[in-house]
Amino acid sequence: SQVKILRIKMKKSVILASALLVSTAFGELSDEQILSMFDLPKGVEAKIDERSQLEGVGLEQIIISIKGKTDEMRQVFFTDGKYLFPDVIDVEKKISYAGDFQKAEQEKRQFAGYKKLGALLKTYPQEKIMELGDSKKELMYVFTDPLCPYCQEELKNIETTLKEYRLKLVFTPLTSHGEDAVARSLAIQEQMKSAKTDAEKIALLRKYYDKANAAPEYKAEKIKKEQEIVHSIFATGAIRGVPAFIEASNLEIK
Repeated sequence: SQVKILRIKMKKSVILASALLVSTAFGELSDEQILSMFDLPKGVEAKIDERSQLEGVGLEQIIISIKGKTDEMRQVFFTDGKYLFPDVIDVEKKISYAGDFQKAEQEKRQFAGYKKLGALLKTYPQEKIMELGDSKKELMYVFTDPLCPYCQEELKNIETTLKEYRLKLVFTPLTSHGEDAVARSLAIQEQMKSAKTDAEKIALLRKYYDKANAAPEYKAEKIKKEQEIVHSIFATGAIRGVPAFIEASNLEIK
């Protein structure tokens, strides 16, 4: 998208997000003058969300919102009244103010993603989710892919994980793993209905997480439908890859 820019192009300079203090001279730093420095693509707008003093630093923090048609991001800058900086680093305290800001923004996006994912899972077909473990234990959602090597490694230790958590496995095969991963997920979902115990369910998982065992073939329409369902999970922004572990409490699910 237009907003997901790794660097912000400006009319008089290019400011890179780095650990170095790079300054660009301005006259008086009014909102209008700061925003006029941005050279943004058509359809993308920038506005100043907040200006505040950094306590004990003697610098002002400026938060700029950059919004496109579908996405929005926030960038932070700092000024001493004459220069604009992409970061301020306190060497003694080992603090990167821009780093702390980006971390806080990431947490906000993750929380928003969790809310979307939680709402989605409340309407998600429960017959597509495998539940394992003691109902009295804390519930953990696991987003997993039969052809993901890291998911395969996690499966080796699933009995240990079950000593601490109750698990709900949501099968989210990555696009890069192709239709075979989707077919394996579908096979597990269909066959787990006849699995009565955790041991039987785990055996089913290990069967299809093993590349040596082929999955049944499915019609293209069924594969496509499953891919669309999986895409809706990734579209929430709560997870970016697999395996992903999220406690149900973070999703506001009991």
